[in-house]
Amino acid sequence: MSDELVARFVKRFGKGVVVEADFRRPTDCFSATVLFGPSGCGKTTTLRCLAGLERPEEGRIAFEGTPWFDADRRVYLTPQQRGIGYLFQEYALFPHLTVGGNIAYGLRGVPRRERRRLVGEMLGLFRLGGLEDRYPNQVSGGEQQRIALARVLVRRPRLLLLDEPLSALDQPTREQLRPELRRLLVEFGIPVVLVTHDRTEAVALSDHLIVLDHGRGRQQGAAEEVFNRPADVGVARIVGMENVQPGRVLHTDGGLATVEIEGMQLIALAPTSLVEQVYVCIRAEEVALVKGVSNKASPLNRLAGVIRSLTPEGPLVRVGVDCGFTLHALVTRTASDELGLRAGEPITALVKAPSVHLIARS
Repeated sequence: MSDELVARFVKRFGKGVVVEADFRRPTDCFSATVLFGPSGCGKTTTLRCLAGLERPEEGRIAFEGTPWFDADRRVYLTPQQRGIGYLFQEYALFPHLTVGGNIAYGLRGVPRRERRRLVGEMLGLFRLGGLEDRYPNQVSGGEQQRIALARVLVRRPRLLLLDEPLSALDQPTREQLRPELRRLLVEFGIPVVLVTHDRTEAVALSDHLIVLDHGRGRQQGAAEEVFNRPADVGVARIVGMENVQPGRVLHTDGGLATVEIEGMQLIALAPTSLVEQVYVCIRAEEVALVKGVSNKASPLNRLAGVIRSLTPEGPLVRVGVDCGFTLHALVTRTASDELGLRAGEPITALVKAPSVHLIARS
C-alpha cells in the first residue's frame, strides 16, 4: 500500500537513551494519530524525526512510497523536501509582523495577488477576520494558536505535525479550542501526527492513539479502546487507570469470570487467554455510587463500602471507597451533593461487568 506513512526507525542519544518507532498510518484520507505518554517518553523526538529535524541511526521513514529517510540506502530528505507542516508548542509567531504578515510568511515566492487571496481565505477559515493588522501581542492566546496553525496550513503541507498544540493555553481556552481544532483539521483533510500528554485532548483529537513509554510504543489503536482496555499494567498506569488491583480468577461461566480481590468478588468479561493471576482495572468514571441497596440498577457488581475520602477536582469529585479494597469513583459535584456524600458514611458502588478489564499478571 503506497498511500501511507511508514515509520520504523531507531534514534539513539547518549547514556543508552533509545527512541524506537514502529507504525504506519493512511495518508489518502484525514486521520489524526496521537503520540501519548509521560514527559521524556520519546513523543517529541519521534515527531522531530518525522519532520527531518532529527536523524535516526537505523530504519526507514516513507511517505506514499517516497523514502524520506532510509539508513541502509543513505537517504535523508530535509524538512523542506518532505513538504511537512510543523507547529511548535511556543507557536513562534514573529512579534514584528502583523497577523496577516505572519500567515503570509510561508508564502514567499507566491505572487502578491494570490498571496492576498490565500491569507484572506485563512483569516475567514480560522475566524480571524478583522485582526489582520494587529500584532501577536495584541490578540489572545487562543487567537495566537489559530494564527500559528493558519501559517502552517496556508502552504497545504502533505503531513501536519503538532507538538502539544494546546499546552500554552489556560484550561478554559483549551476546552473551548479542542473541538474547533478538530473541526479545522478535518476540514483541511491533511493527515496529522500530534503529540500530547493530556488524556482529554488525546480522546477528543485522535483517530488512532499510540502509547509511548521509555522510548517505545507499548500499545496502539482507537483511543477509547486503549484507555479502557490497556494491554498491560504499565499502559494502565500511563493512561491514568485509577483502579488497578491484583486479583485471582476463581472460575468462568458463560463468558464471565469471577475474580477475587482482597476477599471480595467481582464479575468481569472473561479474557480470551485465561490465566489465574490478573490485575483488575476499572476506570473511576465507570463506578456509580448509590445510597443503600438499589434493585433498579443492572450492574452485576454491587459492592458495599464506606466513603474514606472526597477530593474536589473542578466540576468533579473523586471519591475513595473502602469495600475490602480501595475503589475510586469519579462523580459530578451535583451528584455528590444530591447523594449527600460524607466521609465515614456507608455507600454502595455499582460496576458493570464490561467495565472490569482483566490483565494477566506475569
